[in-house]
Amino acid sequence: MNCDLDWIHMDEEGFFSRLGPIFHLPLQEGLGHFRFRADPMHRNRRNVVHGGMLMAFADRGMGVTARNGEPTLAVATVQLDMHFVRAARIGEWVTMECRVIRQARGLSFVDATLEAKGQVAATARGVWKIVGNSAPNEVKS
Repeated sequence: MNCDLDWIHMDEEGFFSRLGPIFHLPLQEGLGHFRFRADPMHRNRRNVVHGGMLMAFADRGMGVTARNGEPTLAVATVQLDMHFVRAARIGEWVTMECRVIRQARGLSFVDATLEAKGQVAATARGVWKIVGNSAPNEVKS
């Protein structure tokens, strides 16, 4: 993923406003790209990015991607599976590519790969339920 592209700051409220800033590229149908810079506030006791931060980041980006380019849809996480591969270090950019695998019966199935310094840090797979219209402050593609 090219880090020189024009990343857009996600305007967040509530829980996610405390984790960011998180950035995204303009959404494409079925594909989302997100990133954040790992700051000291994201660290665990081993001084690497806390797994909970990676999970929250995955949930946010995958949820946005689950809408498949329809910013007015609201979605709710049904299932999120995460596999940690390597530690992401403080100071590194953590990037994520999310892809809608399929949509059926009001559900969206999404896969994601998280990388730090060009190496896979984690993979994730999840299911999101499409629940209606979204609240304000959602990512617009």
